[in-house]
Amino acid sequence: MFDYADHMDPALQLHHGLKVLRAVETATLTSTELGCGLLELQKVVDGLNVEHAKLMTEADKAGVHAGSGHRSLASWLAANGKTSYARAKKQQQLGDAMDASHELDDAVTNGELSPDTASELLPTVGSDHSGDITELIEVCKGASPAEARAAGRKF
Repeated sequence: MFDYADHMDPALQLHHGLKVLRAVETATLTSTELGCGLLELQKVVDGLNVEHAKLMTEADKAGVHAGSGHRSLASWLAANGKTSYARAKKQQQLGDAMDASHELDDAVTNGELSPDTASELLPTVGSDHSGDITELIEVCKGASPAEARAAGRKF
């Protein structure tokens, strides 16, 4: 059974971290500090997006949207989460692809592929191909989304 108390501390720490971040006087930071902070925050955002995608896959398996009038979890999330259907669908596709491929899951979860880079590989990963997808993932580690898209097309 889910015990909310076991999960409240981490959630409160995340909330506290956001409050601290919001209190930073960014106008007093140097360009180097701003750049470093921006890159670190991107890592946090990417990590949250990875966990969000995984949670979407599990929520879909659990039928969270069943009986809601929505035909899909992405539609349900778009309506209830006040996000776009395209964004919700993209997150769900990423989660589903990571669920289907241990190699992709590891690379994205470990930060070797950003969620955006991994999303650019999804058309290739989901296609009828004869190559070893592990090789494609390995080649794309550290790649930009555009580089991954090109590698996926070449693959």
